[in-house]
Amino acid sequence: MKQVTVFWHDGDRVETWAGRIADDILVAERACQEGRQRYFFILPERSVAIAVPPWDWPVPEYWAYFVHMCDARQTGELEWHVFDREIDVIVEPDCQTYRVIDLNDFADAIADGRLTAEPACRTLDALQVFLDEYLHGGGKFPPAEIARFLAENRNKEVQK
Repeated sequence: MKQVTVFWHDGDRVETWAGRIADDILVAERACQEGRQRYFFILPERSVAIAVPPWDWPVPEYWAYFVHMCDARQTGELEWHVFDREIDVIVEPDCQTYRVIDLNDFADAIADGRLTAEPACRTLDALQVFLDEYLHGGGKFPPAEIARFLAENRNKEVQK
């Protein structure tokens, strides 16, 4: 996997994370409590970032953030900019039960002009595809694209 820098944009706040990219997935690591990492498995084609707390197994819940992504080459390094689009889905451990949250934040972003109609529509489309493919009618969650990374990171954490 190739090393990249990830800039996570959440409103006016920007965080910088270490990341790795391969084929159709970007894996970003965010420092959390007690020096542990929270892994974000970002699927650019799906406009979704799935956060996993690797220290809790079984996973208590998954967080799916709906995002917009773009890459930019600066100083010879690959950088990815990920923009949080406000809508999140919390997927329970049974991987079928879920809650859609922060719709009020999404509406506020549209109302105050931070989000225009076109990206808002793309976000809603990505949300619907995600729900249909992975959660409705017996869909398979988590997505196959991240299953092996989940197993690898779980094994690393168990070995510590």
